[in-house]
Amino acid sequence: MHSTIACSILVFFSWSHSNIGDIGITPGLLRLIEQHIPGAEVTVVANTKADATREYLQARFPKCRVVAAPFRDKEPSPEFTAAFEKADLILYNSGTTLSYGRWASDWNRTMRFALPLELARDAGKPYGVYCQSFERFAWPSDAYFRGLLSGADFVFCRDTNSLDYLKSLAVDPPILAFGPDATFAFDLSDEARADAFLKRHQLEPHQFVTLTIRTSIQGFIDTKREETHAEKLRNMVERWVRETGLIVLICPEVVHEIEPARRLIYDRLPEEIRRNVRFKEEFWLPDEAFSVYGRARAIVSMEMHSIILGLAAGTPVLHPRFEEAGRKAWMLRDLGVEEWLFDIDKQPAEEITAALMEIHKDHTAALAKVKSAMDIVHQGQRKTMATVQATIAKVKEPYPNLQILMEPAELARPELAERCVVLDVRSPGDYQAGHIPNAQHVSHDAFKEAFGDGEDREGWSDRIGKLGIGPDTPVVVYDDVAMKDAGRIWWILRYWGVNAKLLNGGWRGWRASNLPVSEAAPEVKPAEFHAKPAPRSLATKHEVHDLLRTARPQIVDARSREEYCGIDKKENDRGGAIPGAKLLEWSDLIDQKTHRFKRPMAIRKLIDQTGIDLDRPIATHCQSGGRASVMVFGLELMGAKDVRNYYRGWSEWGNDKSTPIVVPEK
Repeated sequence: MHSTIACSILVFFSWSHSNIGDIGITPGLLRLIEQHIPGAEVTVVANTKADATREYLQARFPKCRVVAAPFRDKEPSPEFTAAFEKADLILYNSGTTLSYGRWASDWNRTMRFALPLELARDAGKPYGVYCQSFERFAWPSDAYFRGLLSGADFVFCRDTNSLDYLKSLAVDPPILAFGPDATFAFDLSDEARADAFLKRHQLEPHQFVTLTIRTSIQGFIDTKREETHAEKLRNMVERWVRETGLIVLICPEVVHEIEPARRLIYDRLPEEIRRNVRFKEEFWLPDEAFSVYGRARAIVSMEMHSIILGLAAGTPVLHPRFEEAGRKAWMLRDLGVEEWLFDIDKQPAEEITAALMEIHKDHTAALAKVKSAMDIVHQGQRKTMATVQATIAKVKEPYPNLQILMEPAELARPELAERCVVLDVRSPGDYQAGHIPNAQHVSHDAFKEAFGDGEDREGWSDRIGKLGIGPDTPVVVYDDVAMKDAGRIWWILRYWGVNAKLLNGGWRGWRASNLPVSEAAPEVKPAEFHAKPAPRSLATKHEVHDLLRTARPQIVDARSREEYCGIDKKENDRGGAIPGAKLLEWSDLIDQKTHRFKRPMAIRKLIDQTGIDLDRPIATHCQSGGRASVMVFGLELMGAKDVRNYYRGWSEWGNDKSTPIVVPEK
């Protein structure tokens, strides 16, 4: 199943440039997106060397954008900010970076890799982890990561050992499953360079094996163990050459392993063996490595990503690893080829060499195992990318009740602007400095003061008519305080029968869209308007009392947590909450940077987490009706049919000693 939905994906991160595995991960992920979500616009955040990353990736994926990671600077670049705000999904790349305490307990070094997910969570954007290994979450990071990963829309582990580890920590996102490392989808090749390399070193296709080592230079092991590992690998090389007469190519996965490979393996082989050994003196890109691996008879590598590239190229592999190298090795068990996985500390050279000779003697059977393993990979890729597709599809779903929300671009259309009344609820000074063309200023405080109990029908008929609003006039309201003031005006107008909408993003959204601004106040022609109150949209204290007597009352408290818990009394006699009220702060519905309502998926998640049933009656309140009005709007936007605003709110309930209250814990 492929999705052509137009969307924007922000990928964190492309990794280092000194490791063919780190380089190859991102092209693999981009290929999967290209195959399964061809309508996606992808921006990659480069952990290092953004210019070099851009040049490399765009050679294969010309539409891919690359921006530098912002976490080393005081302020993010405009390019990063724009890419982040536009993103429909934050997708965290394969690797092993989401750990703390594996290398060292260095908060500044390791925790910055978690910042992309934190940014997404803070902005209410969907985010997912695409096939990582998870090594260790030492205190105090365990509680933090539990919440961060549980808040993801999906987390895929590239080995089930990591999957079991997350489950043991009670990490519980909606989807937690196995998924193959993105590098398995790597398809860049450099056939010409590979042909030239084989010719230069007299290598016949499928008549040589490659060897890649991992030493103490990367940490984890000491030089004594390094020597032991090297001795076992030299024994394997010697037996291979003596028994087959074929060649061994010693090649690097990591730049700084070139010198140790020469010193520990090549230089210490007997001269007669060295005649059948080739040594790659310089680092290569994964394109060339992939093409050479595809011509090898087998890959022997202590580094995991050469194993992955080898399997992806269709070549049998052996992985002699040490325990400290991490959980990722166990993916071979998940792919059904655990017999090609060895503990180089515990198993003798004879066992590793015997496995290599078995691959050589029955190469057809070994190739069949590779195909079986890659069938599992391809099945896993289809499943994981289907999840990515489904997540994006949810993001792109419209609000269920979209007709009460107006987008800036829609309001800017001349045919709508001509028949629409636009109300600016900002301060008089801000209005005079510039406003939406033909918008007229209204006083939020005057509206708030005049509403009272919603009984002055004649007064409101006159007030609304003077704004040029007739019975069928569409009205759009905006402010510059994240909907808080505009929300009240919207609700009051709606109460009196006006066809009112909110402008998504308010003044900030209009300016961000680079739409025209005017300083001229429009000429307003009064209209005849007959206010028709909607008492069912207004809850009274007595009605809230009645709700409390029902089996499952739904009261949504839109105030701050401090008010809800009685810490901030707001000059009321008492602090606390209405018994049974569910806390959902009004501001959680709004992206505080853009002043736009969060996307349907994010609001739906908040509603579900709060335990609100949109199909049942709801009463919402705050201190004096304004924040509750935004909550009414948000719930109706998401499809609620029966939402009342207890407009007098805590200013009435908290000062009436006869009303019951509770003081929830923080």
